[in-house]
Amino acid sequence: MNKYIPKNCGIMFHHFHSKKYTKSDGSISRKDFISILTKININKITSSENFLINKKNICLTFDDSLKCQYDIAFPILKKLNIKAFWFIYSSLNPNKYNIELFRKFRNTKYKKFDNFYMDFLKLLKNKKDVDLFLTNNKKNIKKIKKEYSFYSINEIKFRFIRDKFLKQNQYNKIIQKMYKNKNFDFKKEIKNIFLSKKEIKDLSNDGQIIGLHSHNHPTKISLLKKKDQYNEYITNKKILEKIIKKKITVSSHPSGDYNLQTLQILKKIGITHSFRSNIKIDKKFTNSSFRNLVIPREDHINLLK
Repeated sequence: MNKYIPKNCGIMFHHFHSKKYTKSDGSISRKDFISILTKININKITSSENFLINKKNICLTFDDSLKCQYDIAFPILKKLNIKAFWFIYSSLNPNKYNIELFRKFRNTKYKKFDNFYMDFLKLLKNKKDVDLFLTNNKKNIKKIKKEYSFYSINEIKFRFIRDKFLKQNQYNKIIQKMYKNKNFDFKKEIKNIFLSKKEIKDLSNDGQIIGLHSHNHPTKISLLKKKDQYNEYITNKKILEKIIKKKITVSSHPSGDYNLQTLQILKKIGITHSFRSNIKIDKKFTNSSFRNLVIPREDHINLLK
């Protein structure tokens, strides 16, 4: 096992590919998944319920409500009798600007991320301002690259522009133009991406633990006002608890983003454990009452190296 993985942490899974699901940046196959479990050592994987009690060994986590996880990973977990965490955002009828839908667009309409990024840049206005913005954020971009080595520099630049330079309505207009330019039928695609209510129930009934991941999956939830952050999580909690008929006490931070206000909100609504999207330990909170709300996770991509 990777010697840099802490003894007590989560392994974070997102996208899977098969004949049914298109291979994309960062996606793994059934064979890859089994290889990762073997590399970790299946005997060192603890069930999600036991992890909540003593945080010993390693647990498995799945983010973003993806149907490919249910079809490919879930049968393997059942066969091995492994219980994991499934962090689900609850806008089950997401709009055309949804982050996962846009990811599907990128990966089906472009062979390389760099080609997508060039088209994205062409649609930006005030290019000089964008260049200045990226120049001023060189150190931050390098820092992110160090923490998330599996991202290319252009992927990080894209996320900086999306999250910190553009306003939401500006970003949405660019998405609309790109869909139109590439004849992308988002209404058709969206049906094949996300878990259904029945599938969420199936996971819960099997003993898998369902957790929060916000309602709409904002990429920078820390930039939202306190009221909006609260609404993202309380809406998420109410919808999921209605589906599974169980109390939810766990979550993961969408895009790994949070601030003190986020942790205060999670604690207020009864969340006892929450996961980061980075293996790095957040030292600001390790010795505070929020230490269980910043549990580190290793990305599955790093375990295939």
